[in-house]
Amino acid sequence: MRALLSYVRPHRATLAVAGLLGLLGAAAGLAQPLAAREVIEALAADDPVWRPIAILTALVVGTAFVTAVHFWLLERTGQRVVLHARRGPTGRVLRLRMAELDGLRPATSSPSRRPVLAHEAREAPVVMMALVVARSM
Repeated sequence: MRALLSYVRPHRATLAVAGLLGLLGAAAGLAQPLAAREVIEALAADDPVWRPIAILTALVVGTAFVTAVHFWLLERTGQRVVLHARRGPTGRVLRLRMAELDGLRPATSSPSRRPVLAHEAREAPVVMMALVVARSM
């Protein structure tokens, strides 16, 4: 868990802002039915409805904007965390001494090995992340 938190730690401020925007968007979403009730009450009382409709419109547009920014921040931060997590293991592998790489068995690209190589290519990021997490504990 500490290893995962170390990737998130540099993005604490962005995640805090996204959390506050999420709360603000939720509060504005909860206020919309109250504003709709005001529109209905103004219609029932033959009062002018422009003000309750303006408030309801502002709430809907504001909620949409705040929620969009909230999800955009979360998506961007998630992508940056993944990029940071991928760059760490890749950099470690690239900094290995050649003697350590010479001890590895060479891969071939013969037709019988291609499915195996495709499987290994899909599993390599998972294995590397597990090694990084295990090493950091």
